[in-house]
Amino acid sequence: MTTKLTEKQKNFAINLINGMNQYQAYIQAGYSNGNKKTAIENACRLASNSNIKAMIEELRAPIYEESISTIRERQAIYTDWTRKKVDDKRLSEESKAKYKFEAMHRLNQIDKVYSDAPTNDNRTYNLVLIGDNEELKDKAKTAMLSIMGKPTESKSIDL
Repeated sequence: MTTKLTEKQKNFAINLINGMNQYQAYIQAGYSNGNKKTAIENACRLASNSNIKAMIEELRAPIYEESISTIRERQAIYTDWTRKKVDDKRLSEESKAKYKFEAMHRLNQIDKVYSDAPTNDNRTYNLVLIGDNEELKDKAKTAMLSIMGKPTESKSIDL
């Protein structure tokens, strides 16, 4: 940390990290508790101090990093789910199968088996309508554009 904090300010930040509320952290850090209202206001002001906020973030970073599972850890968990027999008596066989399928699905997402990229569809669609019903033509056009995966306002088809 490059910014200098007083010992009391450091203790205040540590107390907040340890789960104390602002008032408790303020008093435990060694600040005066003569007038409770003033102490609460000062604690609030101190908690919004940018240098103290920076110290809190700096102290939380390693805790946060340790609490997040890596992709490898998640892959191991999902792989474990797909290989093990689910012994929970409360679940039906169908539910157990769904858990395994969901685990496989998540593994495929992690491994980027699926592609979100649109496919290039060069198929030609022919639609023949008999009659002059404009409402029917609009519905047919919308349906065809939907099938082709194109926006419904597209002008690519003339009926």
